[in-house]
Amino acid sequence: MTLINDEREHTPEPLEDPKPPRLKILDTVFKLTERGTTVERELRGGLVTFIAMAYIVVLNPLILGGFSADTAPWTSRAAGCPQRRSAR
Repeated sequence: MTLINDEREHTPEPLEDPKPPRLKILDTVFKLTERGTTVERELRGGLVTFIAMAYIVVLNPLILGGFSADTAPWTSRAAGCPQRRSAR
């Protein structure tokens, strides 16, 4: 069977991009497709980064600001450490 040149060289029409216009704009401005990523992936990564940073911002002052075993919600006795005796 022989193929006609037109059949061999025919390429299918590209499908229209199903992304909403806002996502197309983000993709165009930041060249996400060229860099091998998607808008959805970048938004998910941004959300995870935001949550991690919010956690650090809340926790960091507690760690650096005098958080000790005496003020902890759990006691050192529960961890099996000997208790300090206060001088009376």
